[in-house]
Amino acid sequence: LKLQFLYFIGKGREMETPSPTHMNNNPMTRWLHSYGFWALYISMIAVTRLVLWMVLKEVDLGWTLTCVLHAFISYALLHGLRGAPIGDITIRGKYDHLTFWEQIDDEYHGTVVRKLFASVPVILLGIAFNWVRNNWVLLPWVIGSTFVCVIPKLPFMHSKKT
Repeated sequence: LKLQFLYFIGKGREMETPSPTHMNNNPMTRWLHSYGFWALYISMIAVTRLVLWMVLKEVDLGWTLTCVLHAFISYALLHGLRGAPIGDITIRGKYDHLTFWEQIDDEYHGTVVRKLFASVPVILLGIAFNWVRNNWVLLPWVIGSTFVCVIPKLPFMHSKKT
């Protein structure tokens, strides 16, 4: 018992954030821990930005639309879906009351996957802000879309009906 106590003191905040091997029992969210998913996710954002650049030829409007599209799609998929989108017989309604965001890592906050999902809109805001900081028409759209993405991911919004 004494060795375990000293082990946890040395670890600091890691007691609050268990490793992914101790959680992640939901088969609907296991794939979020793979590097392939994150490569695909970033690639889809880059392709969206590239297509918008080719169509619009305006950098500031392209970054604004990239942020707004990302906010709309990620909010709909992460916070709009409840339960298991695919009828898995092993789950049997266990996650029907939770959104997809709440199912990630068995409802633990501060895990790597959740931090990455929360940081992508902030990074997009930083990039877009570089281009739209003097455009007072597009700037509220970029900032608003970032808030739409980030606020529902904060711990105080857990289990709130949206």
